[in-house]
Amino acid sequence: MVLLLQAAFLPRLVYFLRTSPLLDVSILNSFDDHLRDAFQSIFNIKLDQKNWLQGTLPIFVGGLGLGSAAELAPSAFLASAAATVALQDLMLPRDGIYVDNFRMQIYDMWRATNGDVVALENPSQKHWIAPCLNRSVDRWLQLNGSTFDKARIMAGRSLAWDVTLPHTMADRYIGYTSVEAGTAALKASDFKNEKYVSLNNLSKIFQPICIETPHLIAQQKLGSSQLTNTNKCMLSFEKIFPEFYNNTELWNYW
Repeated sequence: MVLLLQAAFLPRLVYFLRTSPLLDVSILNSFDDHLRDAFQSIFNIKLDQKNWLQGTLPIFVGGLGLGSAAELAPSAFLASAAATVALQDLMLPRDGIYVDNFRMQIYDMWRATNGDVVALENPSQKHWIAPCLNRSVDRWLQLNGSTFDKARIMAGRSLAWDVTLPHTMADRYIGYTSVEAGTAALKASDFKNEKYVSLNNLSKIFQPICIETPHLIAQQKLGSSQLTNTNKCMLSFEKIFPEFYNNTELWNYW
């Protein structure tokens, strides 16, 4: 998934979008279609219009961050053009007046879709893309009949999490677990919430995932002589749930 995201908007493509005015969006629509086909082929899934639209939305509003070249192109070009006006004035001859017709054409096309809400001189791509993003979110909400998904998207907060497996007998937790069973996971959760308190803001929701267990995973990998209290917090269910312990795919994910 990470590789696909990087390949979808490789630097050369972003450079072309920012420097080349493209009035014929059919080329970019074709690129978006190829991106959709590649995504479906790699993950062996079939996405309808609603699912694909959500996939193109940014991660912070509940999408996959795949983006749309057709949606991004005008905003990227206008932001780049505005940011380089001063440099263009220095480079171009002073004995003539040059009018950037391509820039005005793209700007008129952008205003026809989004309205006159961003000044031509604004160099911020974030400001240029915002109306396009809002329109995509509104279109996705119209297609989605799920009240839960609508609430999640409208909340605009992404989820961050941290998984830890605290050891029942670790020095950090033994004072708690000797009094009440299961408190290692609770205390580990408290420690994580304190550590990542800055993540629990208006844009993110932090959720610690803590699973208490009394068995070691570090002994086989490091040897008993190298075990430390930190290693003792790297645990498995080897003796209790061998099927879980031998699930390589799950451990690699964690």
